[in-house]
Amino acid sequence: MPRRTTADLPALSAILQRQQLVIIRSQALACGLTSDAIQHRIKTGGSWQRVLPGTYLAQTGAPSANQRDMAALLYAGPVSVITGRAALRGLGISGEQPAMIDVLIPAPEQRQSRGFVVIRRTIRMPELWVAEGERRYALAARAVGDAARVAGNLAEARAIVAGAVQAGVA
Repeated sequence: MPRRTTADLPALSAILQRQQLVIIRSQALACGLTSDAIQHRIKTGGSWQRVLPGTYLAQTGAPSANQRDMAALLYAGPVSVITGRAALRGLGISGEQPAMIDVLIPAPEQRQSRGFVVIRRTIRMPELWVAEGERRYALAARAVGDAARVAGNLAEARAIVAGAVQAGVA
């Protein structure tokens, strides 16, 4: 006898389309997928993959830069904002795809850095940000400042600021 599903597949499809094939566990469960159904999808050879704790990519292969950004935001929470080098890439200021994505969250939040996501707690969350679909990026000035602040050395920090000035954004 075929298994009956109570999953709301149109809702699941809408979330995946809106979030560039990235979904978090709570969203999948809210669409009627069971824990077993999620596990079946992320097992070896499955159609999904785990990219961060509780965060899945509904495709095989490496995630794109935008999918990594989306996963970082979903993992960090609904008020998170990407900053630093990843924001400079997302804003089109830099072509560099950084290995790590810096994400701002309010200081009281309790998320930990995991995988390619570096959580930066702050009491100065940006009031404004740039939205690219569902992705949120800090404004250029904040992103440049945050990238320079965590640069490995003074020469690297200067290069970040100079690149932004030459691009006409800082």
